[in-house]
Amino acid sequence: MALVHLYCMRKLIIVFLLALVSAGLYGQTAGHKFEAGVGYSPFTFFTVDGGYNAPYRCNAYFEWRYEFDKNTVDKSFDLGAKLDYKTFPISTFYDYYASYYGTRHDIALLAVGDFNLNPGGIVNPFMGLGFGPGILIEHWTSSKTEDIPEEYKPYYSYKPIPSVNSCFTVIASPRIGIELFRHLRISTSVDISLFDFRLPVCFNVGWTF
Repeated sequence: MALVHLYCMRKLIIVFLLALVSAGLYGQTAGHKFEAGVGYSPFTFFTVDGGYNAPYRCNAYFEWRYEFDKNTVDKSFDLGAKLDYKTFPISTFYDYYASYYGTRHDIALLAVGDFNLNPGGIVNPFMGLGFGPGILIEHWTSSKTEDIPEEYKPYYSYKPIPSVNSCFTVIASPRIGIELFRHLRISTSVDISLFDFRLPVCFNVGWTF
C-alpha cells in the first residue's frame, strides 16, 4: 500500500510540474510569479515521548503566485500554490532492545496566500499561510539490537527491515518573511501537521522570477 501511495504521489508531482511549466510558457503576465527555494529546519517547537528522533530537516520547494493589481482587488494580496518536499534522518527505539534508523520524506501540495505590506517595493515584508494535503513516508533501512534477556526472546519480535510506512495528512503552514528587490525572499515557516505534533520551524530562501 505504501508503494501505491508513493507511485500516486509521483504522478501528482509530475502533473503539477507540467502545469507550472505550461503556465510559465503561455501565461506569463505581470501578475504571475514563480519561486524556487530551499530551506533548513534545525529544531521543532515540541517533542513526542516515545516517538522517533529527527535532528534536522532539509527542504526544497517550488511556488506559483498571482499578485493582484489595483484594478481587481487590493494589490497587497497574492494567491497561489506550493509544492514542498522535506527529507530528514530518523531513528527510534523499539521494545527497549532495538534501535531503528531510516529517512522520512514529507511531500505537500499547498494552496498559499500572502499579505504584502509594501507590494512592489524594494523591501516588502509579508505574512501568509499555506494549507493542503500531504503524504508522510518513513523508510526504515537499518537496525541495531542490544542483548535480549533469554526469558524475553520467545516473545520478542522485530519490525521488518527494510520497510516503508506512509500516511496521508493535512498541513497548515503559516509564514512570515521579507522580499528584497522583488526577487529575493527570506522567510520563516512552521508546519502544523495532522499526524505530526513536533511543529518543525523552517528557515527558507527563495528566488522569484
